Amino acid sequence: MSTFTNHQVNPNDITQIVELKYENVSKHAFNASLLTTFIFFAVILIGAIVSWFFIERDFYIVLIIFGIITFFTLLMVLHSYYYFKLLKYSIREKDLTLKEGVIFLSTTTLPFNRVQHAEINQSFTQRFFKIATLNLFTSGGTGVDMSIHSLDERRAEEIKAFILQKSAKEETIGLNDE
Repeated sequence: MSTFTNHQVNPNDITQIVELKYENVSKHAFNASLLTTFIFFAVILIGAIVSWFFIERDFYIVLIIFGIITFFTLLMVLHSYYYFKLLKYSIREKDLTLKEGVIFLSTTTLPFNRVQHAEINQSFTQRFFKIATLNLFTSGGTGVDMSIHSLDERRAEEIKAFILQKSAKEETIGLNDE
């Protein structure tokens, strides 16, 4: 049985998060988002045109609706572009760090020994571009604790296997200490 120690750490010895080498997600991430946005835009536009025929209103109302839809679609495209440009992750020996956000930036670090379960999900457009989302769950959470969107399929599988191997090893080490 090992004795518990908790020595003070010199702040200069702590690895700075900004010093980590971050990896970008798949180069196809923005394309998949763009395809999803334009499918959404097309459905909304078709709905607006069909409703115009049934409402029989002025043509200017249709132009206003089209302008509003176009404005929000452009906002969605710009957000997606910058989101995937800024979305980065870093894997260390014992944890994974995720940087994301456009307006509000966040950096989240998840230790592997807290990971209970990992799953890979793909939407229709992600399957088309051969990318996936890796979702990580911890024991106390009610939902996904960390998601890395738009990884290459193979890379998502590799990271999932690596994390589950590390979390199982940490669990085994923890059991041996008791």
